Amino acid sequence: MLVKNMALDKRNESNSTCNKVAVRFLPDNVVVEAEIGKRLLDVAIQAGQLKEEPQEPFCRDGGCYKCEMETSNTQFEEYPLIRTCKYSVPPITEEIQLTKIDQVWSENML
Repeated sequence: MLVKNMALDKRNESNSTCNKVAVRFLPDNVVVEAEIGKRLLDVAIQAGQLKEEPQEPFCRDGGCYKCEMETSNTQFEEYPLIRTCKYSVPPITEEIQLTKIDQVWSENML
């Protein structure tokens, strides 16, 4: 099942047995419970996993890449690197794992 952007199928949301999904942020190993449909960027900010909300041009539209993280969850269309501003917490049962790539790969490495 691919999940694209903020559009969630309301039928899937209402059929979900749980309204929250575990989101694990690596390498800090911070786990939070996030409501289905909440933007992953907002989850990351509230969990303290982004230093600050990006203010770049095209922010929250996928253009600045400041919120890009690596995921092991294949249901995201842009797997393995996703921009968290473009995706909501999907109605799934498994944990979502997101790795902050600036700490793994180091910003400006490429």
